[in-house]
Amino acid sequence: MRESFGISLIQAMSFGLPAIAYNIDFGPSEIISDQKNGFLIKAGDKKSAAEKIIEVLNDESLYQKISKEAFKTADLFGPEKTWQNWLKTGLIK
Repeated sequence: MRESFGISLIQAMSFGLPAIAYNIDFGPSEIISDQKNGFLIKAGDKKSAAEKIIEVLNDESLYQKISKEAFKTADLFGPEKTWQNWLKTGLIK
């Protein structure tokens, strides 16, 4: 199953979870700023994904830093900001 934008990433980030995702064509790179609010892993690279998960879980300061930025990112996609962005498109009045 694939998600076209990454709502599950935003939902996880709204709880302060560092996002670790494959850098696929659509979604993750629109949400994750690599090494700032999460991590982008080369698509299909399971070894690197596992290593990054272990690194984040073992490094409390890294986890906290990424978590803080994840909260900020999730806020950018909150209902009010999303509504304002839709209004700016002119498609909704």
